[in-house]
Amino acid sequence: MPISVKTDGKAAPFLEKGKAFYFQRRGQLDMACATCHIDYPGKTSTRTWSSTCFPGPMA
Repeated sequence: MPISVKTDGKAAPFLEKGKAFYFQRRGQLDMACATCHIDYPGKTSTRTWSSTCFPGPMA
């Protein structure tokens, strides 16, 4: 379901930083958030690799 969100004004720099973070590859596996969420939606990993992207406990 599409939603409408304003992405101008004060929100614009935060949106750009968020996009950069989402697409930036990082960690031991050189993966970005987009690697799974865009390239492989609905599929699950057979390994616990998320610790390389999100070190430390996740709440």
